[in-house]
Amino acid sequence: MDPVFRSSGLPVSHPLVVRCLSWLNKLGGMRSKIIIRPIENAAFLLGRLVREGKMGIRKIQTVVLFVLMCGMMPVQAGYWYDSSGGIWRSGAGECWRTGYWTPEMIVAGCDGGVAELVKPEPMAKPAPPAPEPAPAPVAMTSVDATVNFGFDRADLESDATAVVDRLLQSAPSQGRIKSVKLTGHTDRIGTDGYNLDLSLRRASSVADYLVQSGKVDPQVIEIAGKGETEPLVGCEGIFGAAAIECLAPNRRVDMVLDLF
Repeated sequence: MDPVFRSSGLPVSHPLVVRCLSWLNKLGGMRSKIIIRPIENAAFLLGRLVREGKMGIRKIQTVVLFVLMCGMMPVQAGYWYDSSGGIWRSGAGECWRTGYWTPEMIVAGCDGGVAELVKPEPMAKPAPPAPEPAPAPVAMTSVDATVNFGFDRADLESDATAVVDRLLQSAPSQGRIKSVKLTGHTDRIGTDGYNLDLSLRRASSVADYLVQSGKVDPQVIEIAGKGETEPLVGCEGIFGAAAIECLAPNRRVDMVLDLF
């Protein structure tokens, strides 16, 4: 006997039980979704009605039909569902609850329930672009030369221009000229102010020659004058013509070309 009707106390051969079992078998797999307890209660009531003779067979069949119709309404959680899967609603649009309904069973669209939004997983941030490699350090080199001057002179003699020309010819083989530093010097003969001015004029003479050669940009030339403050020789105790000849190395312009 189907467990639904065991509580009715009716024999399995009873026409009512036979017909109800037949209808239930037609429900097939839907029975897994049926809430059995309400049907058991109805079956128990029907059994009592039959045994006590309080209801005619036609009325009982009508009640059974009603019970089976209720049994055909699959239920999920706390709400009644129709055969199409929709929740039954009242005329006011309220969802019909089952006897097992609890607030935890609220679904979207019923009793104020809202659909739980599925938050999309945050998109992974794209990896930052690899930093550009640092430029390779520019190799720097320097070439230098010394240009000498006559006593109390700031103009370039042939020996002096030859030194400058040789330097300009050798520099391109080692790189391009980035900067030129020209520092003028004098011997100790004369006043400090005069010698400072003379050292600047000597440096300017070399700068002019470089620009006239067309091989050096005037913007990269830097000139300075040191007067008699950085001598190469002292010639102590020597005076007159001998001193002028001895002090010749001090009358100069130091040239430094930075190349890259």
